Formats: sequence, structure tokens, C-alpha cells
Amino acid sequence: MIELKNVTTIQKADTKGLEDYSLVVNNGQMCVLDKWEGTLVIRTLLGFQPVEEGYVTFDGMPLSERSAVFLRKMIAYVPSPEGFDNVEDLTQKQVELVEEALHSDADILLAIDPVSHQSEEAAENIMNALRHKAQQGRVVIVAGGRPHPSSPQGEAH
Repeated sequence: MIELKNVTTIQKADTKGLEDYSLVVNNGQMCVLDKWEGTLVIRTLLGFQPVEEGYVTFDGMPLSERSAVFLRKMIAYVPSPEGFDNVEDLTQKQVELVEEALHSDADILLAIDPVSHQSEEAAENIMNALRHKAQQGRVVIVAGGRPHPSSPQGEAH
């Protein structure tokens, strides 16, 4: 289980961060967030976005500088692929990153923008595979994915 409770994150310059933000995602659940919100949540969970107020826990263990290294070993992370000259290369890299995460033994799967450059059919297959990973008892958080048609907010929120 992942819990963010009344989290406010530190931001640089004029960039807005999370403010008094709370979210709980239990084992066996998938949460699909919009790209901005989800990216901030994922960066916070990875320890890249400093928490100014509130707290973050993984199965009750608080996230701190000391625990972040250990907790990252429990996480499969799919970053937003960037730096490709053509869409075909970008599309292939997205698939490779998702497949690598799906084949890991990680308890937590975090993905930023995993389907943005995919066809409708490929995106649906990727989202179904991520849902299946959650059904196996994992925590799955997706930023910028396509929510399940039967749920306007995604699977869990």
C-alpha cells in the first residue's frame, strides 16, 4: 500500500507542486492520474520531489532519505521516453520500458506516459497488462495513461 497524506512538495521557481495532497493506493489496485498530477506523485514516491509537509508511506514505512534507496528496489519505474528523433523509435522504446517493468518482480510499478505514442489498440493492450499486474497484488500508478472506459478516474483514486 502507498499512502500520501496531506503532502505538499517543494518546487523550484514558479512551478506549482502538490499542495495538501492525499492518495491511498492499496496492493492489487491501479491508479490512473492525469500526466501533471501523476508525474508529481511518482517523482515524490521516488524521492525526487522533496516533501515539505505531510508524509508518504510504503506499507506503513515512512519515505525518508534513508529509506528511499531501499524502497526504490521495490519499484519498477517506467519514465517518459524522450530524446528520440522519430515517433517510431519513441513508440518502440515505450513498449520496451513497459515490458521490462511488467517482467520485474517489483511490488510497485510506476509509469509516466506509457501509452502516449501508441496506437489505440497497443495502448489498450498496455493498459490491460498494467491492470493485470495490479490484479496480481501489485500497486500500479500511471501518470498520463488512458483510464479504463468503465471508470472516469481510472481504477483507483
